[in-house]
Amino acid sequence: MNTRLVSKEVINSSEELDEGKDTDTFLETDSHLKVFEENLNKKAEEASNNAQKEMGQQVLPGCESFAKQINEALINKDVGARDPLGQRFSKFIKQNPEEAKKYASCGGVTQKKQFKLQWASAKLGEIVTSEKTKLEVTC
Repeated sequence: MNTRLVSKEVINSSEELDEGKDTDTFLETDSHLKVFEENLNKKAEEASNNAQKEMGQQVLPGCESFAKQINEALINKDVGARDPLGQRFSKFIKQNPEEAKKYASCGGVTQKKQFKLQWASAKLGEIVTSEKTKLEVTC
C-alpha cells in the first residue's frame, strides 16, 4: 500500500511522529493511521467551522450537536443507519411518505447514500443562519 502525505501540518500535529521519520512508515500501522485520520477529521471540522464564520453563518443555539453530527456525516460522506443522524433520517422517512417513495425508488446503495447526504445537507441549511437572515427552527 502506497500512502501519500495529505498535509504535513495534520500529521505533524501527532506527538507520535518522530522528527525525520518516514511518513509512509509512520502511516503503516493501524494505530498511526487512526491518529492521522482523527487529526485530519479535526482539521476538516475546523476548516468547515472557519468557512461558516467567514461567510457570516452561525448554528442556531441548541443545535450545535446536531450540526456536528451532520458535518461529520458530510465529511465522511456517510449517514450511518445506526448513528443518531441515521435515526433522525429514519424518523424523517417514516413521517414523510412522499420522501419515503423517493428514497425507495433509489436504485442502489450509492444512490440511497447520496439521498441521505442531500437530506443531511438540507437539514444543515435549516439550522445554520447568516447574519442577514434569522430563522426559527427547532432541532
